[in-house]
Amino acid sequence: NSIGFTGIYNYTVRGRIELGTTAFVEKYKKADNQNDNLLGPNTLKQNKLLSKVEYDENNINYHYFYLQGHGWKITYQNVLTANDQTWFNSIQAVGKFFLDRPLIVI
Repeated sequence: NSIGFTGIYNYTVRGRIELGTTAFVEKYKKADNQNDNLLGPNTLKQNKLLSKVEYDENNINYHYFYLQGHGWKITYQNVLTANDQTWFNSIQAVGKFFLDRPLIVI
């Protein structure tokens, strides 16, 4: 079960900022055929809160299947486990760069 909210602000035609949060319950149970020597509990249920900030800029021009320009996106996420107040953080950056379309000389 989960509930989440996301807000997106397009500050230009080619740029946006996204903010979001999701509250969810993580549940797992070890499979019956697993070895009992594995570490950790047999079952677990934890309440968690996910927060996300994303910045996206797309300056790519399209001419049929030719691409020109650049674009990039950076995403920061963190997950708070409510039971023991521990944090997990993640940062992802993606960049794209396309040169002018190639010239075909015959």
